Amino acid sequence: MVKYTALSHRWGPNGVQFIVTTRNMNELERKIPMADLSPTFRDGITITRQLKIRYLWIDALCIIQDDDEDWRRESAKMASVFHQAYLTLAAASPNSESKGFGLAHVECAMQFQSGAKILLKPADSTAQSHYWQVLKGSPMHDRGWIFQEMVLSSRIVHFLDGQLFWQCHSLLESEDRTVRTTENKFWNRNYSARNDFELKSSGITDGPLLSFSDFLESGASSDGFSWWFWVLEHSRRAFTYDKDSIPSLAGAAEFYRTLSGDEPVLGLWRRDIAFHLGWVVSSKDGLGVEQPRDPRQPTWSWTCI
Repeated sequence: MVKYTALSHRWGPNGVQFIVTTRNMNELERKIPMADLSPTFRDGITITRQLKIRYLWIDALCIIQDDDEDWRRESAKMASVFHQAYLTLAAASPNSESKGFGLAHVECAMQFQSGAKILLKPADSTAQSHYWQVLKGSPMHDRGWIFQEMVLSSRIVHFLDGQLFWQCHSLLESEDRTVRTTENKFWNRNYSARNDFELKSSGITDGPLLSFSDFLESGASSDGFSWWFWVLEHSRRAFTYDKDSIPSLAGAAEFYRTLSGDEPVLGLWRRDIAFHLGWVVSSKDGLGVEQPRDPRQPTWSWTCI
């Protein structure tokens, strides 16, 4: 299998400055000028080269953005792109769109081996709370496509301006080792308070990534609560294009199908279908708030909202 890294980054409300289109594709197949790329793209290339990996996947450069057929075909593959990537590089700084990864503080090349961790700078206990809160509150966690990128990745390095975080199936740890947790809080949150469906933006970076064993041990494979935590986390996120809402969850839904052994039914699940049909719309104003409907979706599924 070809080894590659994948870039997880914000598009923002105005999109991305440098993209592949039908107009510039032939030119870019010959050469992509580094100076034309955003700081985030350039830093992704720098890290990938430091890791001695030949390939980097960037959505804006690997999907022809004004070709609907290519977009449908390639966006359907995004789940496997992140799931099979050797490493996901996440541009998590609030100002990453203009300043990139913030690599100035990195003093030596990163090395990833079996069970490797990031140990690049001495521990600074005064910075523990600050950097973890910055990571939890990263604008990345407000973007829709990034949800499944976090769900499906096997290992992620989150780049902040001044700190890195390593996240895999067994560990979340900061570069300076002041933050270290093996407790999977977000993915197992249904089982201490099943009636508390209140999600915060920090959830996915509260602990390690979801693994198959975590899913089974939590009991999530035998009830549907965990799926609704996923839907809630995804539904509060924003999209550059509203049409991306359902496609951006398709990879996570396929992963859930694999984990649970259940079969999807338009955003619901065949096992315990009566339970899944009991969804309601909630907002700051309370339950049952009227929302605009998508006429292409059936009214009995939340996908119509």
